Amino acid sequence: MNERDMRNRVCTIAKSHIGRREADRSHRTIIDSYNRIRPLPRGYAMSYSDPWCAAFVSAVGAEAGADKAVFPECSCPAMLQKYIRSGRRVDKSAAPAPGDIVMYGQNEPTHVGIITDVSGGTISTVEGNLGDSVAARSVQKGDSRILCFCRPDYAALAADGGQSLPAMAQSRFAPKPMRCLRQGDRGEDVRSMQSLLMLRGFSVGADGADGDFGTNTAKALRGFQQSRGLETDGVFGAESLAALWEVRA
Repeated sequence: MNERDMRNRVCTIAKSHIGRREADRSHRTIIDSYNRIRPLPRGYAMSYSDPWCAAFVSAVGAEAGADKAVFPECSCPAMLQKYIRSGRRVDKSAAPAPGDIVMYGQNEPTHVGIITDVSGGTISTVEGNLGDSVAARSVQKGDSRILCFCRPDYAALAADGGQSLPAMAQSRFAPKPMRCLRQGDRGEDVRSMQSLLMLRGFSVGADGADGDFGTNTAKALRGFQQSRGLETDGVFGAESLAALWEVRA
């Protein structure tokens, strides 16, 4: 996996979490993911009521198998210090790229997000704890709220022969049993399935992993099943789950 692949992986995972929010407790998946990081930064296990924007960035990095580049932390100031010490903090006048991190604040960071696209002077991001949810937004590069950017060293990670996402996921996030899913189903199991399909390169529609097994998700599942030689019935059962988690070279 090269640097571009790593950056794209991080962006895809960040987008797959859009819609998780405190109101329905779906943000707890992110906190749980952060608390599984080892070693846990400063030994602090987060509670579900803690501010979680930095934890979101950290969890995405861990899920992508890029936690050696996307430094895990649950505090924005502590996260920034790690990038400063590694020489990966860059001024806001620099040109950011997808997969980079944007820090907001005045004298010190108070919020953080993942850059998913840069078009001209517009930066698209996905941010945790934005209005108590994971949400996408666009800001202008010259926005006064931006403090600086951080540039994870994806190139070094790729050069070290970093594991692919499925291998990393197998070691840290073992697949859990899921109910059989069909078009029309809703819930966290559906969201998990959608996230896995997206990570395998199958789009589930513009709304991403929204927990709604609709037409686009059914199309993605059938496409995946066909690519793996499974029965193309659009039903998510044990064979489809095992295939999604299969580690391939």
